[in-house]
Amino acid sequence: MIFRLLPKAELPLLFRRLSGHPVIGPVEIGQDLKGRAIFSFEEIHRFEDLRLDYTNTVHPAKRYVLPNHETLCTFDVQDATWTKTVDYNVD
Repeated sequence: MIFRLLPKAELPLLFRRLSGHPVIGPVEIGQDLKGRAIFSFEEIHRFEDLRLDYTNTVHPAKRYVLPNHETLCTFDVQDATWTKTVDYNVD
């Protein structure tokens, strides 16, 4: 895998190039009772909304890349017997 460090000054250009697709990043969604910013990973429509100085977020980025629901197995009960079907296979 090839990695490249991108200078902060080039981030607006990267955002414009990616903006034909959903862009997910940390944004400020409000403030707590002490006036501190509250952050969440959300879809960004304007580069100015991107907050790279975020701390913790109330919603993680993984909700955009992992399913929130996954069936691992199912059970079928008929009278006194039951069968299990494993829907999740690890190859």
